[in-house]
Amino acid sequence: SLPTGLSATVLYFVVSSATNTFKVSTTSGGSAVDVTAVGECFFQKTIPEVFASQATFTVSTGSFDLNG
Repeated sequence: SLPTGLSATVLYFVVSSATNTFKVSTTSGGSAVDVTAVGECFFQKTIPEVFASQATFTVSTGSFDLNG
């Protein structure tokens, strides 16, 4: 189960970090979420892409997997 205070459907932002620890927020630069109980979770770093206008995204055959 997830630690109390976190949700599997929410995108979190790291708002502070130190060696082997970090705090997360529901908004960029926002207040840290209060995690009140131990649990298990998986974190993945994502970097948003911003495009100035509509474009075409090209991917080589066999190199893109949306299996989730």
